[in-house]
This record gives sequence, structure tokens and C-alpha cells, in this order.
Amino acid sequence: MRYRIALCGFGEFEHRALRFSIEHAAALGGPAYEVVEALAQADFAVVDADSPPAVKGVALAGRVAHAVFVGAVAPPGADLHLPRPIDPTRIRRLLDRLSAQHGAPRARSRAPDERTLPTLDDVVASPTSAASAADTALPASASSITAQRAAKEAARSAARRARLASHRAGQAPAEPLHDVLVLDADADASAALCALLERFGFNAYSVSSIAQAIERLEARPFAAYFLDIALGGIDPGANPGADAGAALALLQRIHERPLPEGHPAPAVLMTTAQLHPADRVRATLAGLATPLVKPLSRGDVARALEGSGVALPTDARRR
Repeated sequence: MRYRIALCGFGEFEHRALRFSIEHAAALGGPAYEVVEALAQADFAVVDADSPPAVKGVALAGRVAHAVFVGAVAPPGADLHLPRPIDPTRIRRLLDRLSAQHGAPRARSRAPDERTLPTLDDVVASPTSAASAADTALPASASSITAQRAAKEAARSAARRARLASHRAGQAPAEPLHDVLVLDADADASAALCALLERFGFNAYSVSSIAQAIERLEARPFAAYFLDIALGGIDPGANPGADAGAALALLQRIHERPLPEGHPAPAVLMTTAQLHPADRVRATLAGLATPLVKPLSRGDVARALEGSGVALPTDARRR
């Protein structure tokens, strides 16, 4: 049997890596999969849980129970969830579980040219009219049950958000984190980056080994991490294979470390002395952005942090 999979919310490199690993799953003895562009055509979905638009789209389509979520926090109702870094093998195993639970693939249907589903604001304002609008927007071949299910899911999500907002209304906003960790075996490059970070108002902590980095992150939460892409060679004299495992353990510790209430997940940024195509792949499979090439300018650092959702305490670019 061949199942159709939609990849929702991932960047270009993550999408390519996941597509390759999923479509070649049959060679490993599992069910056959093909990646399709539209969620409406898919039997199951793999969703970037850190992308609110992607999560919202899957919820509105009523497909949460038919999806594998990859990221920090899965939406309510999600049974299958994996943290980053991305592990294609574990994702395929969960897809195999979905295929075993739900049986034969759905009958293939042609994706509609346009499909307009209600937003959360529409549902909160008028649940009945929103559901009706969804029914009329769906093609005649699609069941109206899909639109009703989407409207109900959106209404439940809106209610949960309202309860959360009410809970947070009486709390003081969380103070932003200003500590940043720099892991680099090159002392000069590390000092230069720390100096830039301090000009932006951050408290920069420099370490030169994975063991030191783990010790630091266990002691305090950080707003961001700058890690040299050459993690496998950061501890001189260490066994390369064991060191690579330590690097993966470090990334796992970063993603799993509990944060103070109200703080978002930290930004994890990779740096490299020279960008090779393999570096892009390594970063992508770890669920990270394209590495930054050293030496870094103030603009490089500011754009990388702001693009990852980390606010600058002081914008040194305007001085």
C-alpha cells in the first residue's frame, strides 16, 4: 500500500531532507509513502509544531489525530509528538503506526483550486455562520462533516486560548532573558562574538567544550546559543564518534531544558568558518537554520537573533 504524506510548515532544507527519508522508507521494509503538496490529498501529515500557521491549518482541517508533530509543544489532541532535533527514523516509525491504525489509504481526490476555511476570529464571532461558510467553500465532492469538524475544533481552540489569556492577565509579563552562550574552540572568534553580544546588551558566556556547555546550560536558562558547526572536533583528542554523540546530546539537552514560565524556546544558531553544502544538511537534519559564516558582523548577529524571535536589549546598530 502507498500512503500520501503532507509536510506542513517546514523550511526548504527540512522539507527536502524529510521528503527524501520518507519516500525511501519502503527500501527499509516499511509501507510505501509519497509526499504530496496539499493536506487535502494526504492520508497523514508531518507538521512543524513550532509553526503556528501550519498547526492552525491542520487543526482547522480536523487532521490533528492523523499527524506527527515535530517541535517544542504539540497542539491539544495530538497523540504523536517528537521534539527536535529532527529524527527521520523516528518519524517513519510513527507514520508506520498511523498506517497500521487507520488501515488502507483514503481514496485519492483532486485538490480543489480554492478552499476557504473559517479563522479563529470567525468562529468566535459567529460559530454557526463560520461553519456554514466552510460548507459552501468546500467542493461538492467533500463531506460537510469536514467543515463542521473544523469549526468545532477551531471553537475549542479559541476557548482554550481565551482561558489561557485570562489566566495570564493577572500575571506580570516575564522578564526577557539576556544571557547567551557561545560554544567555540576558537578563542579569538568566541571573544569577538561575545563582544558583539555585549554591545547589544546581552550577558555573553563563552565555553570551548561540549562538557562546559552542558554544565552552563544546567546552571541557568539562556535566550540563545551560538554553537560552532564543527562540534565533532571541539574537544581535542576525543574520539570523533563519541564526540558527535555528545554534540547530539547537547542539542537534545538544549531543546528539553525547562524554561521559566512565560519564556519562549531559546534560539539555537550555528556558526562556521567556511560554509560547505554538508553543513547545510547537518543543520537542517538537526532542525536548525543555515549556519552563520564567521567572522560575524553586528548586522549578522542582530538579524539572526531577531529572525529567531530574540529581542535585542539594546540596538547597537543605531549608535
